[in-house]
Amino acid sequence: MQRFDRIDRKRLKGALLLFLGFSTQAFSAGLNPYAHLTVNDSRPAPRDGVRVTYLGTNGYQFEIKDHALLVDPYFSRVNLLSIALGSRIQPDNPRVAEGMRHLAPKADAILVTHGHFDYLLDVPILTSKTQARLIAPPSAVDLAKRAGTSSGDVVTAGDVRRIGPWKIRVLPAMHDRLFGKVPFDQRQVRSSSPPQRPADWICGEPLAFLIQVGGQRIYIDFW
Repeated sequence: MQRFDRIDRKRLKGALLLFLGFSTQAFSAGLNPYAHLTVNDSRPAPRDGVRVTYLGTNGYQFEIKDHALLVDPYFSRVNLLSIALGSRIQPDNPRVAEGMRHLAPKADAILVTHGHFDYLLDVPILTSKTQARLIAPPSAVDLAKRAGTSSGDVVTAGDVRRIGPWKIRVLPAMHDRLFGKVPFDQRQVRSSSPPQRPADWICGEPLAFLIQVGGQRIYIDFW
């Protein structure tokens, strides 16, 4: 019993750190004045240019001609109390459906920087709906498969992927610390079960991406 108590306390501490960090960002970032910038561009992409759609959190869609690329798409917006309590979480299907209204009908790939739920939770649904290829670090691909994704392309720093018009260079990255600690900072998935609670969506091996397309370079990192 003592061992399980220690594990539960550790998970709760990680959840509280994440909760406090998200709360601090939510109340200090002043997002309301910038709401008009979110999913604001209703025009089609210019013939030889890249259209960028911000999806919230660290989510982006890049479009060029008839091609689209998604990065860290997350629409469910799990409530902070569930995070603090370490409750079971799952994708919010109505919110995912609403978010998909802003996406291209089909995406070439979904890039995921790391395995935290606010980057990866909705990806299994989105890979199924868009038929996109998942490109992510090893632990994130493992989590996505346990959550229902049929396949994933595991990448590590130094890898390069070419998909349609996109050239994607994979770079090393570091997750910011919240109160001196990276939340859920395990490197490997320790359970064979599907992820259910915030602490199950571990950070893993964080990555950044340098996307080259249409003569442009787009660098994607995260906090």
